[in-house]
Amino acid sequence: MTAFFRRARRSDALSGRFTRYLIVGGSAAIIDLGGFVLFLQGGFSTMAAAASGFAIAAVYNFALSSTVVFQVAPTWRRLVMFMAFAAVGLVVNTGVTSLAAIFTPDVIAKIIGILITFGVNFWMNNSVVFRAPRTSSER
Repeated sequence: MTAFFRRARRSDALSGRFTRYLIVGGSAAIIDLGGFVLFLQGGFSTMAAAASGFAIAAVYNFALSSTVVFQVAPTWRRLVMFMAFAAVGLVVNTGVTSLAAIFTPDVIAKIIGILITFGVNFWMNNSVVFRAPRTSSER
């Protein structure tokens, strides 16, 4: 297992980025879910708690996605793009969570929202925000 993580840490291949994103995203999901529960207990509505937990997790996620997942310096340009796409993710997350909360308990609904949003966010970050520069032969 240790060798697997060593390879993933050094790999620039899609599988390495995805593995690192899974670990960083998983820890961000814990922050998101923990914040959601705390905000719910603090009297927030389901939507407000979902949005607040997501926003806190997004800042954490940007910092680690830059340095650990995609191994690039965090820049203001990337931060702005990341947060713009996080806003898209926020709409997906709160929408899915709110819809799922009609049929399931709030915490289960939030987990469903997190899982759907994870895939959307990885695709946007890998394809746009942290996309590797194209080589001259690809232009």
